[in-house]
This record gives sequence, structure tokens and C-alpha cells, in this order.
Amino acid sequence: MPWRSGILQHAVAFERAVVTPYTFATIFVPAFFSYYAMAVLVQLPHMTLYRIALLPVVFWLTFRANMSLDFSWNYPGYAYFNQALSLGMFIIAMRSTAWVFTKRSYTRLPVCKSGNGTTNGHNGNTPTKHGVSASSALWNAWDLIVNLRGIGWNGPERMHIPTPCFRVESRLIFALLSLCRLILFALACDTLCRCVRSFGPDTFGTPKGGTIFDPSLAPPERYMKSFVVTLLSGISAYVTIEATYQLHAVLFVILFQQYPSQWPPLFDSPWLSTSLTSLWGRRWHQLFREYFVAVGSRPLERYLGRAGTVLGAFAVSGGLHDVGMRGMGRGGDTLPVVGFFVMHGIGVLMEYAWKQATGRRVAGILGWLWVFCWLVLFGQVIVDVWARRGLLASDFFPETYRPSTLFLNWII
Repeated sequence: MPWRSGILQHAVAFERAVVTPYTFATIFVPAFFSYYAMAVLVQLPHMTLYRIALLPVVFWLTFRANMSLDFSWNYPGYAYFNQALSLGMFIIAMRSTAWVFTKRSYTRLPVCKSGNGTTNGHNGNTPTKHGVSASSALWNAWDLIVNLRGIGWNGPERMHIPTPCFRVESRLIFALLSLCRLILFALACDTLCRCVRSFGPDTFGTPKGGTIFDPSLAPPERYMKSFVVTLLSGISAYVTIEATYQLHAVLFVILFQQYPSQWPPLFDSPWLSTSLTSLWGRRWHQLFREYFVAVGSRPLERYLGRAGTVLGAFAVSGGLHDVGMRGMGRGGDTLPVVGFFVMHGIGVLMEYAWKQATGRRVAGILGWLWVFCWLVLFGQVIVDVWARRGLLASDFFPETYRPSTLFLNWII
């Protein structure tokens, strides 16, 4: 009936509104608290039906928040804030889905203050068999919703947590060290962003975007330029994630009195990877591993075996990044974005086939070259998407407070 179609169109027709206290309270806060409620329920026994009932509500509220809020304040250089919003809403929906179908209740474990002899960030004790109280679940949920790696909880299993180079027990010393790392990573991020923009000041160096494959250049120069831009952009992505992690480490240790052992290294020297398996399984950050496995790997494993396990996880990762790009409001390129991750999944399967055929793992200098070539080859495809959507021209710092500018003014 016409009136029904009109209601449906009105229900799903969203227009982004600049964030104000009112829109934040009426759109973002409900999505957040649906996520919080799911984090409470996953700790309590016999709550599966309640979690199933809540899941559609989480989906709707996160979808509405993703489509309705504008954190860029209509400034093109801040469009990455909307990308972060889309990533956050996707992660909430993904984690909530994993929590609905988990076979065990989540239990918070005693944190080992020194970090010595820890297992997954806690002291390795087996969780008690008695159920957690509702009041404890309400309190612990605040930790669970921001604790993507599950450090200090009874899982996820087989999660690789890098070992710090040296252990620090003092919160103050740890916060100061993290602050120093934050400053260095912020300086590196800003410097790399300036370098990348210099290769396309009138194209991908502006919010309107442009391709990294310059058609005015001959093929050798064109692809050398795209190679350098891809390499610098990949390093920039790494240092940006690290800077964000260090910022959160400082805030949570100082403001919420968390222990340094709850903030182990995020990466495990990814530049030393000698196989795609080690890169994505151990050395790159594992923030979303549990949820990629729960949402992508397990559903496909029963139909496609090992291939489904690997490709399912990489496909969900690709979906996460595609949704993030679309959140900028400049369209999307699903095939190259998802394809980047799926091709890495295929590369992991190729390494497994090599091991089955030869009895040897991909490793050594040839393995390092294999990883480098795979990243550079398919990395150019996804970096070109970033460039054409204006992501490479994001303003991470106010112009007068850019770390590279402040540093140059200090030394000159």
C-alpha cells in the first residue's frame, strides 16, 4: 500500500546533522547504551534469548547513528571523523553479534599488576564457576566495551599479545613513556602526511581527492610515484594507529588508574614479517581478531573448511574498512577495498598450500620479499581508494599546532 511505502521511506531516509548536544543525546547515546547493555548481558548466565532480542535494536540504533550524525562539522578536512563513526558503529554491531552467539559468559579476571607471568593481560587464574552479580556486570561492562583485545577477561583464546621490551610497574612512569611515544608518533604522522600530499598537491593532496596513478607521467615514473605514495601511506597508517593507542593508554592509566600491564604493545614489529600468516596472525594489531573469527570465519568454516575460515575473516575485515570509507560521505569502492583483504586471505592460503607441499613454512628473506611485494602490489589499489576519496588530505592537527611545524619552529 502507498502509505506503508511512504512510512518505510521516511524511516530509512536519513540526512546527516551536525553534532549538537541534542543530536548527540538522542542519536549517539542510545546506540552506545544498547552496546553497553549487550556488554552487561554477555557476562550474565542464561541471557542468550535476551541478547538475541536486543541484537536487532543494536543494529538499528548503530545504523541510525552512522547515517544521521556529522562529526566533520561540514569541514572537508575533518571527514575522517565520520569515517571513525562508521567504523565504531560497525565494530559495535560486530562485537554484539559475536556476543549473542558466544557459548560462554564473559568473566573478568584478576589483573596482574606487574605484568610478569601474565596470560592475555591477567594472572592466568581460571575464572570462578559461580555467576557474576548484576552490580559487578554493570561495572565491568565499562571495561569490556573499550577492551577490544579482551585483556583481563577469560578470552579470547589464542590471542597473541606482544611482550613489551621492558616492564614498567609505575603508572606515572608508564604514562610519561606513553606520552613520549605519542609525541614521536604524532610528529611522524604529520611529517608523513606532508610528504604524501607533496606528491599530489592539487589532486589527492586536497579533500576533493585524486588518483595516485598520474596519467601525465610515463608508466615507469607513474608506477614509481604510486609505489612511493603507497609505501608512505602504509607507514602513515601504522603510526596513526600507534599514536591513537598511546593517547588512550595515557588517558586510561592516569584518569581511570588502570595498570600498565593492561596496555601491552599493540603491534609486534610488523616490518619483520616473513609471511602473510605471521603478519596478519601475530605482528599486525589483533584488535578485531576475535570478532572477525566469530562473524566471518566460523559461519563459513562448516561449508568451505579452512578456506572459509581464512577468507571469512578477511572478508569481514574488508567490509569493516569499506563501511568506514563510505562513512566519509564520498561514496565507496567495495571491490578494491574488500578485494585487498580477500587477496591477502588467498595469499595466506597459498602459504598453507606451500607448507603442505614442501613441509616448510614461508620464511626468511624470500618470505620478507614475498610479504613486501604482496603489500605493495595490492596496497596501491586500496591507497588509490583513499586518495580518490580525499582521505590522504585529512587534517589530523590544526594548522597552527601541527607537530612538524612546532618542531621546526623549536629547532630553528
